[in-house]
Amino acid sequence: MASSRSVGMELPDVKNVFLTQKGSKEEILVDESIIKQFKNFSRIIRVSAYFIRFARNCKLKNNQINGPLNTVELQESLLALARLSQGASFQTEINFLKDKKRITKGKLSSLNPFLGQADILRVGGRLENSKFSEDKKHPIVIDSNHTFSKLIFQQEHVKLLHAAD
Repeated sequence: MASSRSVGMELPDVKNVFLTQKGSKEEILVDESIIKQFKNFSRIIRVSAYFIRFARNCKLKNNQINGPLNTVELQESLLALARLSQGASFQTEINFLKDKKRITKGKLSSLNPFLGQADILRVGGRLENSKFSEDKKHPIVIDSNHTFSKLIFQQEHVKLLHAAD
């Protein structure tokens, strides 16, 4: 019987991803260096969605989800990664808002930030009384220098057929 060394097979890179669970919600915690290894926005969304599904399936043995990812799972993954990005960039501001304090100094002070559903940092403002959806009225705040933001920019750049090159 030939070993994998004699056949010349190489094992794929192993990436450390940590899953934790808070209460009834699954939340992924990914080391910052792991995010930097992803070069594709849709891939990191899908990989994290599968991790969240795996955690949920481990918890709910009788009600497991199989098959392709659905839009709800992809949206949960996007929010989990946005929360991770925000925690890396705006932890002080998030702690202030969790303590019910107003942000008076820093980059976000002029944006009237608040914590929305699922502890996502969002922009406040004049659109509060408009008929737009909540996501449009209060966009998610993400630091433009974070790796996750750069993946979003790259995805949109390709999606728009390299506009503004």
